[in-house]
Amino acid sequence: MAAHISFYNAAKTAFDETYKLINSTDNWKEVKRTQLGDVVATKKNARGDKIYRINTIIDTSAEKLIRALQDVSNSTKWNKTLTKCEVISELDEGVQITYQITSGGGGNLVSARDFVLVIKKGYKGKDYLQAGCSIEHPDVPKDKNLVRAWNGPGGQMVRMIPSDPNKCELYWFCLLYTSPSPRD
Repeated sequence: MAAHISFYNAAKTAFDETYKLINSTDNWKEVKRTQLGDVVATKKNARGDKIYRINTIIDTSAEKLIRALQDVSNSTKWNKTLTKCEVISELDEGVQITYQITSGGGGNLVSARDFVLVIKKGYKGKDYLQAGCSIEHPDVPKDKNLVRAWNGPGGQMVRMIPSDPNKCELYWFCLLYTSPSPRD
């Protein structure tokens, strides 16, 4: 029971911090803007870690995108960077623990990584947010063939576009530690 409380508290903290940072306006540096209007921005948090925020318009209703995001176990169908994504545990109040494996990249310069994440799903006002952070979990030991990566608070937020119900705004936010864990 104490572990569940710890996981829930980590999820709630990451959820609240992600929402705050996605909506913050100070100190973001635009790194890239595509012809379609997608914006990649970065800034450093109080610890000096680089964080990323991507904002784009999606040509689908907010409800449809939210349903796709909520179906975490099927995210490998649309997120081609993931080779595996499974729900390890469903906790109360929209909190779940997931295990994800990414593909390697860059001509084998980037190793495949795995993540154990606690995620909280829910609404803040009219915005849907799905956010979490890395955790250690006894049911998911390290795999010697993968790099265990460590995410700080991060996730996705979906915002309706009232003037066009067939489009929505998607924000993606990530604090990915360059070492496998912030404790290293």
